[in-house]
Amino acid sequence: MKISVDQSRLAGLEYVRGSVTAHEGKFLHELVDLSEASVVVEVGSWVGVSTIYIAQALKERGRGTLYAIDPHVGTILHYNRKIPDTEPLLRENLRRFDVAEHVEVVRATSLEALEQWPSLLGLAIDFLFIDGSHYFRDVRADFFGWSPWVRSGGIVAFHDYPMLSGPRRTVDEIVRPSGVWVELGKVQRLIAFGRKR
Repeated sequence: MKISVDQSRLAGLEYVRGSVTAHEGKFLHELVDLSEASVVVEVGSWVGVSTIYIAQALKERGRGTLYAIDPHVGTILHYNRKIPDTEPLLRENLRRFDVAEHVEVVRATSLEALEQWPSLLGLAIDFLFIDGSHYFRDVRADFFGWSPWVRSGGIVAFHDYPMLSGPRRTVDEIVRPSGVWVELGKVQRLIAFGRKR
């Protein structure tokens, strides 16, 4: 079972530091299997490290689509690293790892994509991965906007917990106290919750 991403093969390698690690990638893979995912939404794709791990799991199962949502421009990462547009790097990486057929690239902010979701698909989500803007207001908005679409028994995961305040506060102040979500596990900076049935 192929569950590691050889980052030396990634286009834009110099930009992937801080992306998911091999251990976190294995956990993402396990979460796809655990959720029996057919519909996965990833908020924040950057150049596609986590996208590839998730899509590899879908490919191995022979079904499912990952909706990879990212505006690909205009964030602090783009300014700091002088990348005008990350979508070409994402698409190239999906081709290099032969998973493009399982990924629908949605070039939009999370909230723009959310506005389109009911008319675009309106499907219940099996697995939601939140790794976009890490400001608390944005992580909270992503969670409140997308989590109602997560089906009973589905999974939501957050990256960069507890390292960054946005994911940390969303998990500790909203998700855990809600009584709706049960913690499934934590690997390094990735934490996951299952929606109670």
